[in-house]
Amino acid sequence: MKLITICIPTYNQCKSLKKLLNQISKYNPSNPIVISDNGSNDDTYKIVKSFNKRFKNLTYIKLKKNYGFDYNYLKCVKNVKTKYFWTIGSDD
Repeated sequence: MKLITICIPTYNQCKSLKKLLNQISKYNPSNPIVISDNGSNDDTYKIVKSFNKRFKNLTYIKLKKNYGFDYNYLKCVKNVKTKYFWTIGSDD
């Protein structure tokens, strides 16, 4: 079992999310990842779907609307199943 989950709350950041997921796939592809999408209306879903084959432990949560950062962050963290988690912004 892995020790840490990478949590990525996001909203309309498909381009930077793609860059971030590419970096994670190079350096840390085996850790679980939880992406909570705060009702994005860009191509976030398509980007995440394109990474499903690269990451075996990818969880994608799509919220119906933008509930604000706090709610999105908590939704992401509540889906962690490891002892620790690391939260990173989708635009980092």
